[in-house]
Amino acid sequence: MNTVAKFTFAVSTMLLLAGCHQKPKQQTHSNNSDGLQISRVHHTGHLSDKNLTPQMTVAVVTTYAAKKYPDEWGNALQKARMHGLQVNLKNQADYSYMTNGSGVAYMVDKDVGYTLTQQDNSQPQFYIYANQKELTSISMKQMVDYLNHHNGEAVVKSLVKEAKVADQRSEGSDNYQNNSKVPGDLGYYHIPTSMQGTWYGYSEDSNKISVMTISDHEISDSVSKFKTELHKPDFKVIGKYMDGNKIPSSYQKVTKNWGRVKWEHAHGGHEVDPINWMNVRGWLQDAGDGEYYGLTREHGQTVLVSAHGAGIWADSVYWKNPDLAKKFKNEKFKNLHYQDMP
Repeated sequence: MNTVAKFTFAVSTMLLLAGCHQKPKQQTHSNNSDGLQISRVHHTGHLSDKNLTPQMTVAVVTTYAAKKYPDEWGNALQKARMHGLQVNLKNQADYSYMTNGSGVAYMVDKDVGYTLTQQDNSQPQFYIYANQKELTSISMKQMVDYLNHHNGEAVVKSLVKEAKVADQRSEGSDNYQNNSKVPGDLGYYHIPTSMQGTWYGYSEDSNKISVMTISDHEISDSVSKFKTELHKPDFKVIGKYMDGNKIPSSYQKVTKNWGRVKWEHAHGGHEVDPINWMNVRGWLQDAGDGEYYGLTREHGQTVLVSAHGAGIWADSVYWKNPDLAKKFKNEKFKNLHYQDMP
């Protein structure tokens, strides 16, 4: 090889080696509310959907939900990054709007959480909720793939370090506490936490505000001044008491303010979003439709609706504060069914 050829070969080799050691450029774009770039990049993350710990699972779900739905889940992610991520295991029955899942609600914050279902050896399906609505149904594989392509790995790993899982299903299965000695009573019925609290509304044709108070197992209102205590019945036992002529006075006295619960998923005759109605009847009631209570949203607010009759006719809408109750007291809402409607 002559001198010119040797020099040309040497230069070519040096340029080739320099190109091998040059770092690839990354393409990034916009930032989201958590301050991390989430747009597509040339390299991908290394998250896997296999053999995830409970802590890793909740970290993945929280990160995915916050990036995909920042308006609904962004605050939950911020809190988790500041104070540590904790998911509280609750009874799914406590959240009437969670219509999909296998009985456990994984609550990341007060109004955000998820459920999941799994059949045989297939991957579980996750149902992500916020503000009493289901946002999406998705698999772990889909969430991991999204995060690997949207800078999610670093967020997930930072959350896992402080992640905790707390089982708060203290009420036990089937939503009841068996602590009664009254024949036919299987214990208190635990009202969903989403319904509990103080609510304000106006009854039909009334200018006097009604205050509805719902606690763990009791419902009371300021108008009737009647308090209903909810229990689970054993119909095999109480059936013999349901004939008015056979009810011992002592049994009547103990159970006169008691009620029993049945859930109905219905819209009351109109083709609108169905409501999960908690139907409350008297402990020994064998005729009539009882009272209905359900949650929905009006004007961007969660409201409690009371209804009655075979048509589940709305009679009052209760709000979280009296000012809203007064503002909308005469309004008829399109997603509710009223008795005077054709």
